[in-house]
Amino acid sequence: MKLLSKVFVTALGLTSIVNAAPTSSSSAEEAQKTVPVELSIGVKQLPNIHNDSAVDANAVAKGYSLVNVSLTARGLTGILKLKEATNIYGYDFEYLNLSVEYQSDTRLNVHIEPTDLTDVFVLPEELVVKPKLEGDAKTFNFENSDLVFEYDEEDFGFEVLRSSTREVLFSTKGNPLVFSNQFIQFNTTLPKGHSITGLGESIHGSLNEPGVVKTLFANDVGDPIDGNIYGVHPVYYDQRYDTNTTHGVYWRTSAIQEVVVGETSLTWRALSGVIDLYFFSGPDPKDVIQQYVSEIGLPAMQPYWALGYHQCRWGYDTVE
Repeated sequence: MKLLSKVFVTALGLTSIVNAAPTSSSSAEEAQKTVPVELSIGVKQLPNIHNDSAVDANAVAKGYSLVNVSLTARGLTGILKLKEATNIYGYDFEYLNLSVEYQSDTRLNVHIEPTDLTDVFVLPEELVVKPKLEGDAKTFNFENSDLVFEYDEEDFGFEVLRSSTREVLFSTKGNPLVFSNQFIQFNTTLPKGHSITGLGESIHGSLNEPGVVKTLFANDVGDPIDGNIYGVHPVYYDQRYDTNTTHGVYWRTSAIQEVVVGETSLTWRALSGVIDLYFFSGPDPKDVIQQYVSEIGLPAMQPYWALGYHQCRWGYDTVE
């Protein structure tokens, strides 16, 4: 007996009727995907990094100067003043608030946000927790920190160094900050032959070697090579072989991001939000991971009912 069925498919608010191919009643029923693959993948776009006509923000931006610097019990605050507007992607913010906070002996926070937050989404703490301060503000001595913050005022740029060795872990000096309502970009230098891990979630054949472009945007696609998939962890780990040390950099944001790894640089971009960077000193890989996880929180315990075949939705054809 032949069966001819009609399948109703609803996706993105559109409903259509599709005539399914005739099947034999004796054959196994083929699973139907809830959303066609092409809808998950979306329309193919041409990234700016592959578009020769796109404006390079780093090449034309004039950056900011730092004024009104004030020392605090935990670090410093200041105002970043735009040197010249270019308005490449949206409009450049004229004034930004800078806050640097030594939060523990192994963690440093650099926070940059527009003075006027009218057109800016600030990630609520109830959605993504902020790392907590350690120690009492009155007795805390940031000179004991394993991280040091140094900066230039006229052409604003900053460095984060390891205090015990004076090794530069992160440096934006020489690269202008771009901060507009639709585009944020900063660059840090990397040592030649670097080893960068993290920046998930994606499937990639090796480490984040030069030339890799990572898109950080949760996407319901199973297993694309070099494509963004289900989760986002905006953090990277930098392993330095010559000093046998590791440090981590975490950007607390929910914005769409892109990271471009070069031979001696790393470019980090976002389409909205603020800059909320956390530096973890390590100094070994296990220490860095523990410092990061202790701040974002541990995952929930797996419930017993979630274990079983009913969770094996795609890619499993038999019970074997």
